[in-house]
Amino acid sequence: MGDRPSAAPLPPRTPATPSSLAIALQAAVAVLLVMLGTFREIIAYFIFVSVIFIAFTVAALFVIRRRPGDRPPALGRGYPWAAIVFLALVLVLLTLTALRNPKQAFLGVAVVGLGWPIYSAFRAHSRRAE
Repeated sequence: MGDRPSAAPLPPRTPATPSSLAIALQAAVAVLLVMLGTFREIIAYFIFVSVIFIAFTVAALFVIRRRPGDRPPALGRGYPWAAIVFLALVLVLLTLTALRNPKQAFLGVAVVGLGWPIYSAFRAHSRRAE
């Protein structure tokens, strides 16, 4: 087994590489969520947060198109109306999900929100290390 080459060599550690602590924190949060919630609850806030980030991705198309020099070479059919309709439907979906499962929607946003100060602290620490 040791004589086979690896699929891809590991790159040298860079400040952008997640630390063992970050991975351990993510694993701890995942274990806590599994222990405290039902599968349905976990899926509810996972879906809620995932849909938010999908909406951010689609909304970024409008930002990219407005920046000089960053214009993508091609856009999908129906731009900008397809993106606008998609974002409107996502807003409806998020509203209905939040009304049906307010606790899970809040928890999903809270978990992501708690990650921001941790990310900022790690980023500041890695900048000082450079």
